[in-house]
Amino acid sequence: MTHASLTVQGMTCQNCVRHVSKALDKAGHVQNVAIDLPTGRVELDFDEAQTTQAVLAAAIEKAGYTIV
Repeated sequence: MTHASLTVQGMTCQNCVRHVSKALDKAGHVQNVAIDLPTGRVELDFDEAQTTQAVLAAAIEKAGYTIV
Protein backbone atom coordinates (compact mmCIF):
# COMPACT_ATOMS: atom_id res chain seq x y z
CA MET A 1 0.00 0.00 0.00
CA THR A 2 1.08 3.52 -0.80
CA HIS A 3 0.06 6.51 1.31
CA ALA A 4 -1.18 9.70 -0.34
CA SER A 5 -2.04 13.11 1.04
CA LEU A 6 -4.21 15.37 -1.12
CA THR A 7 -5.57 18.85 -0.54
CA VAL A 8 -9.08 19.29 -1.90
CA GLN A 9 -10.77 22.65 -2.43
CA GLY A 10 -14.52 23.09 -2.53
CA MET A 11 -15.56 20.89 0.38
CA THR A 12 -17.84 22.93 2.61
CA CYS A 13 -19.91 20.39 4.55
CA GLN A 14 -20.25 16.77 5.57
CA ASN A 15 -22.18 16.07 2.37
CA CYS A 16 -19.07 17.12 0.43
CA VAL A 17 -17.01 14.72 2.55
CA ARG A 18 -19.43 11.93 1.62
CA HIS A 19 -19.16 12.82 -2.09
CA VAL A 20 -15.36 12.68 -1.99
CA SER A 21 -15.42 9.40 -0.05
CA LYS A 22 -17.88 7.91 -2.52
CA ALA A 23 -15.76 9.04 -5.49
CA LEU A 24 -12.71 7.35 -3.99
CA ASP A 25 -14.68 4.18 -3.24
CA LYS A 26 -15.87 4.05 -6.85
CA ALA A 27 -12.30 4.52 -8.09
CA GLY A 28 -11.38 1.42 -6.12
CA HIS A 29 -8.29 -0.03 -4.48
CA VAL A 30 -8.39 2.58 -1.68
CA GLN A 31 -8.26 2.01 2.08
CA ASN A 32 -8.05 4.06 5.25
CA VAL A 33 -9.58 7.24 3.85
CA ALA A 34 -9.52 10.11 6.37
CA ILE A 35 -10.91 13.50 5.39
CA ASP A 36 -10.38 16.65 7.45
CA LEU A 37 -13.04 19.12 6.34
CA PRO A 38 -11.55 22.32 7.86
CA THR A 39 -8.18 21.83 6.16
CA GLY A 40 -9.39 20.00 3.05
CA ARG A 41 -6.81 17.25 3.64
CA VAL A 42 -7.56 13.79 2.34
CA GLU A 43 -5.28 11.04 3.64
CA LEU A 44 -5.56 7.59 2.11
CA ASP A 45 -3.76 4.39 1.27
CA PHE A 46 -4.03 2.81 -2.16
CA ASP A 47 -2.76 -0.25 -3.98
CA GLU A 48 -0.07 1.11 -6.29
CA ALA A 49 -0.26 -2.02 -8.46
CA GLN A 50 -3.95 -1.35 -9.18
CA THR A 51 -4.29 2.44 -9.43
CA THR A 52 -2.36 5.69 -9.25
CA GLN A 53 -2.64 8.88 -7.26
CA ALA A 54 -3.48 10.70 -10.51
CA VAL A 55 -6.47 8.40 -11.12
CA LEU A 56 -7.73 9.01 -7.59
CA ALA A 57 -7.28 12.77 -7.94
CA ALA A 58 -9.19 12.65 -11.23
CA ALA A 59 -12.05 10.81 -9.51
CA ILE A 60 -12.27 13.59 -6.90
CA GLU A 61 -12.20 16.25 -9.60
CA LYS A 62 -14.91 14.42 -11.57
CA ALA A 63 -17.05 14.66 -8.40
CA GLY A 64 -16.75 18.46 -8.66
CA TYR A 65 -13.83 19.33 -6.40
CA THR A 66 -10.37 20.76 -7.10
CA ILE A 67 -7.07 19.20 -6.11
CA VAL A 68 -4.44 21.78 -5.15
